[in-house]
Amino acid sequence: MSNYESESSQRDQPNVVRGRSMVRIPAGSYKLTDEDRRLLEALAQRADSEIDFSDIPQLTDEEKERAVQMIAEQRARRLQKAN
Repeated sequence: MSNYESESSQRDQPNVVRGRSMVRIPAGSYKLTDEDRRLLEALAQRADSEIDFSDIPQLTDEEKERAVQMIAEQRARRLQKAN
């Protein structure tokens, strides 16, 4: 199986994040309705100070560290490709 096939099959699988299931929708497979566009435009007009983040759990130290590691790995891969 190629990397592309394994990545594709992984994309179609639900992910579990903090006990919640997350489904990935491939780009281009969902078409916005006029109502969706109106809602998004109205949300875009809101001030950032009106956004309520209280329902989003804070990252753990382990999650923050992993994010930093992932960014470093991505930068290293880009540098390798550039050379």
